[in-house]
Amino acid sequence: MNTSKSPPAGKDYRYDLRMCGICGNFGELRFNSLSTELILENLKHRGPDDSKIYTFENLTLGHCRLSIQDPTNSIQPMQSSSGKSVISYNGEIYNLGELRTKLPTHAWKTSGDTEVLVELLEEYGFEILQEVEGMFAIAFWDTESKALSLIRDQMGEKPLYFSLIEKSMVFSSELKSMLPSNACIKDVDKIALAHFLKYLYFPVDRTILPFIQTVMPGECVTFSSLGELTRFSWKTKGRVFSIPASQNLKSILRNVVMRTLVSDVPVGVMLSGGIDSSIIALEAKHSHPNLKTFSVRMPGHSEDADYAEIMAKELKTDHHVVEFRKSEMAALILEVLSNTPQPFGDTSIIPVFHLAKCASSEVKVLLSGDGADELFAGYAYYDKYFNLESQRSKTNTYFNIGVLNLLQLLGMGNKKEFIQKKLKHRMESGIESPRKMWDKDLSILPDKSVGQMLRQNISISKFGVQDFLNVKSVLSWDLASYLPGDLLFKSDSGGMMASVEIRAPFLNPEVVEFAHQLKLKELQPNKGFLKETYTGVLPNSVLTRKKQGFGGPITEWFAIPEVNDMASTYLFDRSRGIFQELDFNRVRKIATKSAIARWNLLALSIWVEHNLVS
Repeated sequence: MNTSKSPPAGKDYRYDLRMCGICGNFGELRFNSLSTELILENLKHRGPDDSKIYTFENLTLGHCRLSIQDPTNSIQPMQSSSGKSVISYNGEIYNLGELRTKLPTHAWKTSGDTEVLVELLEEYGFEILQEVEGMFAIAFWDTESKALSLIRDQMGEKPLYFSLIEKSMVFSSELKSMLPSNACIKDVDKIALAHFLKYLYFPVDRTILPFIQTVMPGECVTFSSLGELTRFSWKTKGRVFSIPASQNLKSILRNVVMRTLVSDVPVGVMLSGGIDSSIIALEAKHSHPNLKTFSVRMPGHSEDADYAEIMAKELKTDHHVVEFRKSEMAALILEVLSNTPQPFGDTSIIPVFHLAKCASSEVKVLLSGDGADELFAGYAYYDKYFNLESQRSKTNTYFNIGVLNLLQLLGMGNKKEFIQKKLKHRMESGIESPRKMWDKDLSILPDKSVGQMLRQNISISKFGVQDFLNVKSVLSWDLASYLPGDLLFKSDSGGMMASVEIRAPFLNPEVVEFAHQLKLKELQPNKGFLKETYTGVLPNSVLTRKKQGFGGPITEWFAIPEVNDMASTYLFDRSRGIFQELDFNRVRKIATKSAIARWNLLALSIWVEHNLVS
C-alpha cells in the first residue's frame, strides 16, 4: 500500500475510494420541490452502485456511490464513533496512512478514508484540512453546534453547490440536480452569463442562477441552525524541496501516481500522446504492469491518436482507440450538451465523455494530465509573458548597474524610484498590459460583442487582478480561474456522465507546491522543465511535438449535415428560450462569423431548452 506511513501489520488495509454524489438540505424550510430524495435521484449517474439518506432533526443528507474499493464497508452518510459528527463525502485522500497516525489509539472500524475524515474533523477541527492531500467535496454535520459545513479541495477538482432560502440551505454535487421546477432563462445571473459568452464557461465564483452559489476551491462554508453563513479559505501545508529539482519531480510524480492508482477495480490512463498524459502513463506503468490506456480518434483530428499509439507501444500498454462515427455525432453532441451540470462551451467535453463512456466497460477510474500546463507553463500564449519579464529584467539590470552608479556620483540617489518608473513606462509603452493580453488569449469574443447579444454595455473582469509583468502571476490566474472553471469542470462532468472517475495526479498538493517553488529560469516556456526532466525517458517524438489541445475540430463537426441542422434548429429559430435574454439578430450574426462562438451558443441553447422552462 503506497502511503507515507506503513499500515498496521497483518491488517487488510484497503481504501474505500469512490466517486460519488452528495446532497442534502438543512434548516426550517423543507424545500418541497427540492427534496433530498429528488436531488439524489438526479445524481445517480455519479454513483449508480448504492445510495443512502440520513435524517437528523432538521437535517437530511444524501449519498450515492460509485464503488471503486471496499464496497461493503464505509457506508455513507457516516457517523463518528462518538455520534457527535456525521459526514457525506466524495473524493479520494492520498495521505490516508499519515492521517491515521494522528489518532494512534482510535479503534478503526473500517479501512476507509471516510471514517478517518469524520474522526479527524471532530477531533482537530477544520485546521486538519491543511494536512489532507486529495480531491474532495465534504458535507460535515456537527450535532452539538448544529452547524453544517461544506468543504471543497484546494484545486477545485470536486464540485459543490448550495442555495440559501430563508433560514435553510440545500446543497449538491451538481447544480443541475438542484434546479427548481420553475427555473427559467429570465432568472439567469447576467454577469455570469456574460462571462460564459466570452470565455466558454461560468466563473468559479458564480453560477448560471444567482440563487445557486458554489463552494470555492479550498473553501469551507458553514451554515448554522440560526441561519448564519460563514466562509473561510484554507491551504495545504507548505514544503521545501531540495535540488536537483528534476530528480525531485520524478520521484514525487512516481509516488503520487502510485497512490492515485489505488483501486479494487481496473484503472486506466487517458493518453492523448502529449507530454502530460505520457508522463502519467509512464509513471503508472511502473506500478501497474497491465496498464490500460485510452485515446480518441476524431474526424479531422487524428494526430492525438497517432502519437498516443506511439507512446502505448513504447510502454507496452493494453491500448484502446475510441473512434468517432460521423453518423453518431449529432446524437452524441445533444446528449452531452443537454446533460452538463450547467451550460459548458469547451468542445473537449465531447471527447472526454465519449472516451469515458467507451472505457467504462473496461475501467471505472481514469488518470488524466490535467493541471500540467498551468503548473509548468505549457500554453503557447505564455511565451509573451516570459519575453516581457526578460525585458524588464534587462532594464532593471541596466538601471541598477549603470544609472544607479551615475546617480550616486552626482548625488542624486533619491531620484532612483522616479527614474525606475520612467524606464518601466518607456519599456512598456506601445505594449498591451499583461492583464489585457491574458484576457484576449482566453476569450472568444470581446466585451462589445457580448454586450450586443445581451443588449447592454458589459465589462467583464476576472478577480480584479492587477497588471504585473510576472509569469507566475499569469500562471496563478489560470490556476484560479481557467483550471477549475473549465478543465476540471470538463473532467468531472464528462467522466461522471459516464459513471467514470477521472483523477489528476499533477494536482496533488505536493506537485503543485513543487511547481510553485521553481524559479523562472528553471520553469521555462513550453513546459521546458518537464521536457528536460523526461528527456531520454519519453520518446523524442512526444517530447518535441507541438502542443495540441484536446478540443474537437469544430469546423469538421459543423460540416456534418445532422450537426449543422441541429445548430440551425437551436440558434436560428426566434422561439428558442435563449432569445428571451439574447438579441436574435446579433446571435445570428456572431454565430455565422465564428465557429467557436457558434458552438458556445449552441451549448447554451441546448442546455436551456432541456433544463429551464420558457
